[in-house]
Amino acid sequence: MAGYFDEAALEGTRRAATQQRDTSLATNAYARFLAQQRGERTVSDLGTQQAKQWETVSSPWGKRGMLNSGQYVQGLQKAAMERFNKMNDTRLGVQGELRTYDDKAAGIEAEYQRALADAELQVRLQQQQAAAQLQALKG
Repeated sequence: MAGYFDEAALEGTRRAATQQRDTSLATNAYARFLAQQRGERTVSDLGTQQAKQWETVSSPWGKRGMLNSGQYVQGLQKAAMERFNKMNDTRLGVQGELRTYDDKAAGIEAEYQRALADAELQVRLQQQQAAAQLQALKG
């Protein structure tokens, strides 16, 4: 009889662990989705903002009649590099945040597997103790 009740307890623990894992994964997936949407919006807004700023880069040079000068070319190169660096930093930040959610999902899954293994170990230990007690009574 001990084995039957041990397996029933194990099944209850499995169900609880599975429900906890599924809830945590769903919450994490939704948070990741929101972060991804926020990140895409941030990148898009930054691109729009920089496009507007890009128009103002050549305006002062044109007013002074220096569109063919080396300083103008250097100014464009500097502006382009700043634009690239800002976009790259923003994208890397978003990817890092998404990676955090992916790591959290892996941790949730690992915790679930540990909980199952611990529950199964407890049942096996109880079964071994029951078998040892029966053996002692027999003996």
